[in-house]
Amino acid sequence: MANVTTSSAGNTPFVRLNSDSATNYSGTILEGNGTAAQSGRRSNNSQGVPIGGTFVGSSTTEPYMLEANFMSYGNSNVYKTVISRYGRAGAETEADVGMWRSNSAITSMEIRNDGGANFNAGSTFTIWGILCA
Repeated sequence: MANVTTSSAGNTPFVRLNSDSATNYSGTILEGNGTAAQSGRRSNNSQGVPIGGTFVGSSTTEPYMLEANFMSYGNSNVYKTVISRYGRAGAETEADVGMWRSNSAITSMEIRNDGGANFNAGSTFTIWGILCA
C-alpha cells in the first residue's frame, strides 16, 4: 500500500480473508514514533488480520507506506501468518504479526479500516504472489 490516507484519523487497517467474519484473526503490534513506544494485541478478532496499529491513519493528509506479506497463502494445510511493516517519514514506524486461523488457501482479500473510514483517492494498492516459493 502506498500514498495511503484515510477520510478520518485513527483507523487501524485490517485484511479480511475469504469473506471470513468469524473470530479467527489475531495480531501483535509493535510501534514507535521516536518519543513513545507501545505494543498491542488483538485476539479472537472478527474484523480481519490487523496490518497496522493506532499510529496508522493518525493523519488524513500525510500519506504512509505499508507492506504486508501473507505466508503460505496457497497452502491448505497450515494457518496463514501475516507479517507487515508500516512507516510514515519523520513520524512513526511499526512492525506487526498476525494470523488467520484457517487452513483454507487465500482466494480473496478485503482491505478495511476498523473505524469505517474510506481510503482517499490517490491511495495505491498492489498485490503479487510468488509461484512455487
